[in-house]
Amino acid sequence: MIKPTNYPNSTDADITLLLEGTYPFVMGGVSSWVFQLMTSLPQYRFAIIFLGGKQSDYNKIYYTFPKNLVHFETHYLFDEESEESDFVIDTNNDVTSEITALHNQFNVNSAGSELSKLLQNELFSKQHLTKEKFLHHQCSWDYITNNYLQKCPHIVFPKYFWSVRNMHIAIWKIAAILKKAPKTRVLHSISTGYAGFLGALMHFEYRYPFILTEHGIYIRERRIDLLNQWCGLERQSEYINAATQEYLTNMWIRFFEVLGKIAYVAASPIISLFEAYQKEQIDNGAKKENTLVIPNGVSIAHSNFLPRNSINSVSPTIALIGRVVPIKDIKTFIKSMIIVIRAIPKAHAWIIGPTNENQEYFDECKEFVNVLGLTENIQFLGQQKIDDFLPKIDLLVLSSISEGLPLVLLEGFAAGIPAIATDVGACRELIYGKSKEDQALGESGSVVEIANPTALGKEILSFSQDASRWKKAQIAGLERVKRYYSQSHVLENYINVYEKAFQSWQG
Repeated sequence: MIKPTNYPNSTDADITLLLEGTYPFVMGGVSSWVFQLMTSLPQYRFAIIFLGGKQSDYNKIYYTFPKNLVHFETHYLFDEESEESDFVIDTNNDVTSEITALHNQFNVNSAGSELSKLLQNELFSKQHLTKEKFLHHQCSWDYITNNYLQKCPHIVFPKYFWSVRNMHIAIWKIAAILKKAPKTRVLHSISTGYAGFLGALMHFEYRYPFILTEHGIYIRERRIDLLNQWCGLERQSEYINAATQEYLTNMWIRFFEVLGKIAYVAASPIISLFEAYQKEQIDNGAKKENTLVIPNGVSIAHSNFLPRNSINSVSPTIALIGRVVPIKDIKTFIKSMIIVIRAIPKAHAWIIGPTNENQEYFDECKEFVNVLGLTENIQFLGQQKIDDFLPKIDLLVLSSISEGLPLVLLEGFAAGIPAIATDVGACRELIYGKSKEDQALGESGSVVEIANPTALGKEILSFSQDASRWKKAQIAGLERVKRYYSQSHVLENYINVYEKAFQSWQG
């Protein structure tokens, strides 16, 4: 394991990647994409600024740093800070209007450009609205308590107060990060949220070109995470009721919507993986002329990507490759296997991916398998080197409730593995084709509705028992990847984006 004292360190880089909760501490499609991007573009010197919630959640590095990663630093936005127990509430009137304006801008779904100017002015130009003044000023206390009494007196005040406080404290932590960041020719954030907000502030302060790539729509995924979080809290704490859950969730969503608008104001281009997400970006405030679609891609010329000739219909291997977290809806996959195993008793399922991101959910999934009596058929294999397992898999399953353009499906198609996926993100066009020419290639699997284990199980069973359908899907998937989702095409697009950004940088 690489220790923080051994992280690469540099005062400058060609491209600074701004990452939130992903590479190198989390395995998954986005992390693989980041690693692939750096290793495939050795001509550029990369820096990474990693943002996380609490340091205790990111204690293991899963990737080897490539040689062209010249700088790596980590920052944790929600680690507890020691504060003076005897601080005095500030009552000076010199920042009252700024505090009120900042609270108002985040409290409503404001235009990103308005808040961008306010933050730029207060954090960098005047620099007299400090974190301490914002958190401890009498005006802040009055604003929070008045807003509470007017809008949400039905919920417990301490929960509301600390949510508001934590929401805003990250602003100053991020402002402190950029003041010490290495110089760069280009900024590239892989999401909106806090990483995109950092990119926007760095762009406004230093005029660095700022590129934004969204693999998923941040707001939607945070909404899912928040709902899962509050549901978990509701079981543990009697004061987290439905009204509290709804209000606090909406408050955080509004906050993230504002952060997203700030990123959209600053970034160009704003890249999505497929047209539906591009439209959603535009609906959320991105200028159409600043948006661009660059899909994921995989390398076909991989030694292990050799398709098997036929499916093993007697004891098929069905695999779900992904993190064991609620957004992947592992429980629906487990339920679907009941249908499959009843018809094919020797069928077995592998769940391949990290199990330590949500221990409670993982324990629930394991117990569910145990209660169903399927421990001999369904195995949790944990994090594995996927290339070693692809040649052994007959079918891939994706039961997620939210996705972008899943890299794992493309990797499976390149390995000759058909897929059954829920109707999320770009799964439909990956499996059925996008254009008429693409659709003419045929189906590379099947798409089912979200959270429907019966439909999922029936499709898994159909492919397992119909060798002809399986073979046609395999051929279609292989050809689709070759024509439309090659890694070389993706890299060519990003080289063009980077080179254009370099030309615009006047540093």
